[in-house]
Amino acid sequence: VAKLIWNVAYGDMTNYPSKVGYLLSTGEDGVGNHAEEMGIDNLKALLSKGIVPAQVALEHAHRLGMKFDIYFRMAIQGSTPPFQLHPKSFVRRHPEFRIVSKNGVAVSKASYAFPQTRQFMLSLIREATERFDVDGVQLCFIRGPEYIGYEQPVVDDFKKKYGEDPRSVAED
Repeated sequence: VAKLIWNVAYGDMTNYPSKVGYLLSTGEDGVGNHAEEMGIDNLKALLSKGIVPAQVALEHAHRLGMKFDIYFRMAIQGSTPPFQLHPKSFVRRHPEFRIVSKNGVAVSKASYAFPQTRQFMLSLIREATERFDVDGVQLCFIRGPEYIGYEQPVVDDFKKKYGEDPRSVAED
């Protein structure tokens, strides 16, 4: 084994204290239904003692001569009923940056069509790379795909390039 890859962020939810994202919790975000399987209570107990699991794993990997990369799930998920969005959730704070379906319904997920969403994710990545002495960054696009839909910037760019509304074009 030459490299350890450690997930530090699930969209805007982190497993380390963050000023950009919010800490994985058993709060309003509905994660509480999966708290035990996700180890949230263990994470909170460690953090309360000043132990950040990612930092411990990083130091151990480096002592063993291994590389250490941090991993980010790129999908910035919202929440589906009956769960509520965490108060610090990017989607809750910025509903104007949600993905819009073909029929015009905004879904509970952030769209990368907006520069503010891209900037948010870059700031989260920047924070983690400054906090942890990592050797690399892994961006995960296969967990929770759909990163854009029919938001106005997408519609405008499509119209500019192809001369028609993308909502009137067959999806295939």
